[in-house]
Amino acid sequence: QFLYFIERMAPAGEACAATPFRRIAPASLPCLLRPLVQVVFYDMLRETDDFVDTIRKGGAAVLLLFAFGFPAGVVGLLLEAGSAAARTASFAVFAIATCIFAAALVANYVVIRWHPQVSVTAALSGSIITGVVLAAAAVPTTTTYPFFLSFALAVVGAALLNLPGKWYWMAGCAAPFAASSYNFAARSVVFDTPPLLLPDATAISVSVASRMGPYLYSYFAAVMFALVIYAMHDEYAARIAQSKASAVLAGEVARLLADYDTGNARSLLTAAASPPNDDTGEASPPTGVEVYATNHRSPLLPPIRSKIDIVASANAVAVPATDVRGADEKLVASLETIVANLESYRPHLPNWMLDAAIVRVKAHRESSTDPGSNADTPTLDSVSMRSFRSAGSANSAHARRRKSAIAATTLAAGDARMVTVARARLLFTLQRVTADAAYLIETANVFVDIVHAAARHTKAAVHS
Repeated sequence: QFLYFIERMAPAGEACAATPFRRIAPASLPCLLRPLVQVVFYDMLRETDDFVDTIRKGGAAVLLLFAFGFPAGVVGLLLEAGSAAARTASFAVFAIATCIFAAALVANYVVIRWHPQVSVTAALSGSIITGVVLAAAAVPTTTTYPFFLSFALAVVGAALLNLPGKWYWMAGCAAPFAASSYNFAARSVVFDTPPLLLPDATAISVSVASRMGPYLYSYFAAVMFALVIYAMHDEYAARIAQSKASAVLAGEVARLLADYDTGNARSLLTAAASPPNDDTGEASPPTGVEVYATNHRSPLLPPIRSKIDIVASANAVAVPATDVRGADEKLVASLETIVANLESYRPHLPNWMLDAAIVRVKAHRESSTDPGSNADTPTLDSVSMRSFRSAGSANSAHARRRKSAIAATTLAAGDARMVTVARARLLFTLQRVTADAAYLIETANVFVDIVHAAARHTKAAVHS
């Protein structure tokens, strides 16, 4: 009946089925408890709730159940003490504080469940702070209720719900905890009913300070438990952030390597190897062309941009460096190995594969910048490699050779020429010489090393 009442209080259109998403209570719950847990907790969850939001909404549901016990305690105390107790100022303060706190817990649940625009953290923090303040006001009103337990539970509860300001919770609850524990410690050891004690348990009399020792130790234990719980939340958040960064890194590196863009891939891996809280001011990793110009400049060869450099300049990294920082170290090392292997055998790739990368990047850029494109437009991931291979084959070296003949330039022995080219085909011809086999083998090895060094520094392909 109560849930039906507060559901009627909710704004129109925001009943229990506020979202099409619905979580189901575990079947392991007792049959009598499962419907209650389903209605009170699982029906208030939304699809966008993360782990912390789920925990906090669970705390709001538990506090709602506690809200019914406080007014019942006031009524029971009133019936037992009689009408004379109701006319005392202490009982009035205690009853008002208890009922206000119960109303705050109900309001907290209603706001969290049916008003998603309100922050769950703010609602929970406000209701618990209200309870701490009201309990502190009720401490001097009675010695029947152990208020010191409420303050210790508030500290541990704030940690369980991962509420911000942990030091404020611990410091704010310390003073009322000390006042409540002092009232209990200062009482004389006189029992109006037979206690469950040994005959000589009350033979030793100690000071109030000594009697307060166990209470202070209990609060210290509550603080330690709270710190451990906060550390668990921090570790969980760090693992989740690492998983997200690893997923983003793997997807982006896979996209870059599909275009043979090892420069940007290596730059992204360098950013991923930095700590997640590295705020050095670096806006984004350098492009593949910058990495090539910095790390792969040969002192003997001019800085000629190859086909892969053209791909890198047109294939910018789609994610910022902050999204991949703190990724899994083993994943970063594995991807670095893959990138290094691709760079090692890239000079030996046929031209049609490199041409296909250029065609692929160009098609992706045109489809992404076309204002008339829609969701049905093929993307980089949906277009098949076969179409790019055929497109690259149409522009391959053999097709161009059939279309037009390129005039060859023969340089005399000892001549050297340095030019900047965007695309070139170099043909080397070795004249037959008469020498011993060892000298010919050494000469051939040196020639092969020079050709592959030129291909490696220009990121070109070698065909024999």
